Order: sequence, then structure tokens, then C-alpha cells
Amino acid sequence: MKQISQSTGGAANVRPKASADAPADKWRILDLLTGCAESFGIGHRELNVLRALLSFLPERIIAAGTAVVFPSNATLSDRLNGLPESTLRRHLARLVASGLVGRCDSPNRKRYARRNRSGGLLRAFGFDLAPLATAATAIEAAAERAEAARAEIAVLRENLALLRSDLLTAAAEDHDLAEAARRMLRRHASPQDLRALAEKL
Repeated sequence: MKQISQSTGGAANVRPKASADAPADKWRILDLLTGCAESFGIGHRELNVLRALLSFLPERIIAAGTAVVFPSNATLSDRLNGLPESTLRRHLARLVASGLVGRCDSPNRKRYARRNRSGGLLRAFGFDLAPLATAATAIEAAAERAEAARAEIAVLRENLALLRSDLLTAAAEDHDLAEAARRMLRRHASPQDLRALAEKL
């Protein structure tokens, strides 16, 4: 039988006796996810909601199994400095669609915990954060790829800036290329675009 830990913060962490899944630090996962959120189809607003959800999980470590938090939308909205509930529902739906958060719906779709006579937690209905632990390896790999991509773009932008500087210093007549480089350096260009223009310079 699974053991459910009690929480006064609106969460239930259900721990199976044995699992191949490794436990994961919730805040480390969130930090990694912040650098690669686009890979999972979410943005900074969803990350803020996820941070709020994680704050209801009493343990820092998300153990294998089920980690259900059950704050109401009103409680979540308060923790998010008054975020409108309509906006909150939209971000929650995106988190669920990303696969990083699961749903444990009650028959009436409300979030709550069922307790025994002594106050012990028997079952919780709400949002399951265990998928974050399951996806920890994929999140870490995506974060590494995102960091490598950012580093590559930084080098390419630096090279393009140097080439443009050389072009201006040489008083070359091709001002169009210099202007194109200036415009590209002012926007978020892809590595392919940066390389292509650098080759022309």
C-alpha cells in the first residue's frame, strides 16, 4: 500500500515502495526548465504558475510516484499576486498539455484532499507534479542543448560585429552589407542567418 505524507500546505506526496525513477530536486528542475522552456511549449508565465504549484509541495525532492498539490484557483491566484483566474486557468492548461504536470481529477473536478478521522491524508485530487521528476533527464538534456545554442549564437554575433567593424574601418563601399549586419545584430537572428551574412562579409 502506498504511503501518503501529510501537508498543511495543500499537497500530498504519494511514495511507492520501489521505483526505477530517481528522485528529483524540484527547484533544480525548475531552474533547468527556465532555460529551455520553449522546448516544452511553455513560456515564463507558465513557469511562474509552475513555481507557485511547486511551492505547495512540502518536500524539496519530488519522489517517484505521485506528488499531488490541491490549491484552489483562488489560492493560486493569491500566491501569484492576484493573477486573474481566467488567465491562471489558461496557463494551467498549457502546463498540463506540455506533459510536465498531470491532473488527478475528482468526480466533481474540484481539488481537495480526503482525510481519515485522525486527520491523516488518504487521497488528494489536484495537479500531479510527479511528471517533472519523470522528465528530469529530458529537461536536463534540453537545458544543455539550449545553453549550447545560446553560446553558439553569442559567438556568431560577436564574429559578425567584428566583421562589420573591419568593414567600416576599411572604408569599404559596400555600405549595404554593413547596414544589414547592424540590423541583424539588433534582433534575435538564427545561427543560420548569422552565418550566412558573416560569409558575405
